[in-house]
Amino acid sequence: MSYRFDMTPRAGTLVDYADSVRLVKVDETKLEAFWDALVAKYHYIGYEGQFGCASST
Repeated sequence: MSYRFDMTPRAGTLVDYADSVRLVKVDETKLEAFWDALVAKYHYIGYEGQFGCASST
């Protein structure tokens, strides 16, 4: 399976792109580093490690 990444900036809401958006879980895959780099570059607070739901073990 291969992926093409369109880096064109988007505006609007998700429904505007419903036919072209696909969500892919990337943790523990070869795409994880790419995701981390995108978050570091484009997220308004940057990247300092994983975020979201954390499990307590």
